[in-house]
Amino acid sequence: MKAMIKNIKKFKELVNLNKDIKDEITLLFDSEGLHIRTLDRSHVIFLLENISKEFFEEYEVDIVEVCCIDLAELSDILKRIPDKGSLEIATDDMNYFSLKYLDK
Repeated sequence: MKAMIKNIKKFKELVNLNKDIKDEITLLFDSEGLHIRTLDRSHVIFLLENISKEFFEEYEVDIVEVCCIDLAELSDILKRIPDKGSLEIATDDMNYFSLKYLDK
């Protein structure tokens, strides 16, 4: 799976909004796009966000990929990344999740 984010600022906002609701989220990548699923901290509200593959500059998914992410850690990483450029999210054959910042 490989997805290239064209609008890093919006992705940061999405992460920060979810970080205030929950510590961890499940990211599901399929042929339609990215789906975020989580319960709030009190386990009362189930949140489901669908992000169309058109949000991404590049989007390649061969099989459904599920990744569980610690939002505080992801937010800390994203704070260090400028809003310009591109951000690549990928998984490899061993199911390792990676973020790669690319700038011209």
